[in-house]
Amino acid sequence: MKYIVFDVFSVLLECDYKKALLPYFSEKTINNICSTIFFHSDWRKVDSGLQIEKEAIKSFAKRLDLCTQEIEFILSIVRDSIAPISIGVELLYWVKEMNFDVYCLSNMPPKTYEIVNDKYNFFRIFSGTVISGLVKLAKPDQRIYQYFLKKFHLNPLEAFFIDDQLENIISAKEVGMEAHQFDMSTQTIANIKQIINMNKLF
Repeated sequence: MKYIVFDVFSVLLECDYKKALLPYFSEKTINNICSTIFFHSDWRKVDSGLQIEKEAIKSFAKRLDLCTQEIEFILSIVRDSIAPISIGVELLYWVKEMNFDVYCLSNMPPKTYEIVNDKYNFFRIFSGTVISGLVKLAKPDQRIYQYFLKKFHLNPLEAFFIDDQLENIISAKEVGMEAHQFDMSTQTIANIKQIINMNKLF
């Protein structure tokens, strides 16, 4: 094992849509916003780079009977609420201190990546980054893993992937990578560290 690959959301960063919107909207309205925007297939298309965000905003506005500026305000509130997951970020820096090359493979829209990349310094330590919205592929599609490995000339048998979604872990393993599902428990962190320590190739 030479390379450790991190997902971002729910591993290094978190975003609680409902909590972010609660000061501005009723719970019923928030549920409607979330189902119409963030849990809608159109948002997954934005996430995958298959739909331009500005066009999706028009669709969201029409469905919610709001103007586009109001949708942009909602997105701004949510993005401003993005915060680091301390236990995940600490794991990232621990891995780096162990002299592994660290990489990022994550699903997110281009605009979100632009914001978090500017805001959080830990993005500077990645040897390489692949973001779904920029390459028009998304996990768990195996093609994004293959694209990632080819782009950085990595042997999948030497790579270890950390992600919170089981379907993404399964896809990573199917392309030959070792992988472990992340949650914010100290036991999971201990298990990941043990696997990494036991499988160093340098």
